[in-house]
Amino acid sequence: MLSFNNEEMTNDQTCGRETSFTTYGGRRKQKSRDTVANIKARLGKMELAMMNTWDGIDLIKQSTKRGLEGLRNEIEDLREGMLAS
Repeated sequence: MLSFNNEEMTNDQTCGRETSFTTYGGRRKQKSRDTVANIKARLGKMELAMMNTWDGIDLIKQSTKRGLEGLRNEIEDLREGMLAS
């Protein structure tokens, strides 16, 4: 079992973030106090997810548009076939 003391961790271990330990259920958990960095990281992930979503929506719109154009052409061909007979 790993044990931690309450001394501050070195800069190499924390990568420049301030850290604290909280006890929960008999275990110690490291919590970052750098909330701004956490929020920026989450925002970046959300922006990436939204870009992927919009790309998917654009693909759906394009395929729907092509499908509608194809249906219009088929309907026109059927209409011309009915008028010719």
